[in-house]
Amino acid sequence: MDVVRVSNPLGSFLAGRAIPLGIIHEKEKEMGIAHLTEHLIVRKLQMLHRKEPIHFNGYTHYATTIFAAESVPERGELIINSLGKLEELEVDESLLERERKVVLSEIRKDIENPFIYLSILAHRSLFEGRLAFPGKGLEETVKSIGIEEVKRWIDKYNETEGFLLLYEGEENEDRQPVRIQVRFAHRNIKEEKKGLRGTYLAVVWTAENTPALFLLVHYLSNKVGLEVRKLGTYAPFFSFMLFPADRTPVLFRTRAPFPSEEVAKEAKGILEEEIEKIKEGIVDEGVFKRMISLLELEKRKTRYCKGIPSIWNDAFSITALGRPREELLKEAIKLGKEGLMEIAQSLDKSRTVMLTPSE
Repeated sequence: MDVVRVSNPLGSFLAGRAIPLGIIHEKEKEMGIAHLTEHLIVRKLQMLHRKEPIHFNGYTHYATTIFAAESVPERGELIINSLGKLEELEVDESLLERERKVVLSEIRKDIENPFIYLSILAHRSLFEGRLAFPGKGLEETVKSIGIEEVKRWIDKYNETEGFLLLYEGEENEDRQPVRIQVRFAHRNIKEEKKGLRGTYLAVVWTAENTPALFLLVHYLSNKVGLEVRKLGTYAPFFSFMLFPADRTPVLFRTRAPFPSEEVAKEAKGILEEEIEKIKEGIVDEGVFKRMISLLELEKRKTRYCKGIPSIWNDAFSITALGRPREELLKEAIKLGKEGLMEIAQSLDKSRTVMLTPSE
């Protein structure tokens, strides 16, 4: 198993195991098995080491499942051994039923959350295959997954192996990410959701998968946010998927609804106008300087605030672009305005989802 060493100035021992097996590897009838299995393994680790001062956690991403642990340095060897032998853990029906209830509860809460629900609709409308459905699966598929299917999924950990993240103070070497294809579907979707008001908006592109993505989402979050606030409404939310592919999805969506569909369309127009300006080399100097300051702050935070969430970020970054997040942020800052313009030029034609519920 490869070992990636990342600098860690804190005194605690921190380690993670990233397995290149995630949501996109699930079959249609087993959607949710990656997340459900992650729950079982974390719970089993917690049970086995309940008398130890160790915090275990897990995260299921599109192409990766990550298991993490944090403790005092004296427990470091125990943690490494535990993470290295996940395939040997024994899970049973009672543990499966316990964690199944937890996952089903999470799925229902996501559907009840308008912001997450919009993301689910956007994925369903804009993507094909497994990406078109929620990462946690559907109620019907999660309910049908049996213990033997879970055990077979755990067996796949042996086949993929992945890498171990150790936060000890040494820099990692560059890694070459595995490439996969991202395909899009062109479908329109109109959904009703009781209790929602206003119009929710999601716009998605794909862009070249480079560190410049950090420049793009930070700049647009600041610039478009300032312009959209002039409409007397909420600032938008930008994100991109750290995804092991030549091109990766970039997503714009609203945390809260716009007052009407007309305002949502106006906000989308502002967004598209700002992207065209970047392509032409027209960049707001004040916003750009603020963006660089925020990236520097994020880099320092990444460097000095290590904890289990940093394992998620580093694992996604290494899987997608071959370097921990801190290294990607350094590269993005060095790229400057030219990097911002180049990544904007790589954006393809956008796809849009609007959700305006009726009574």
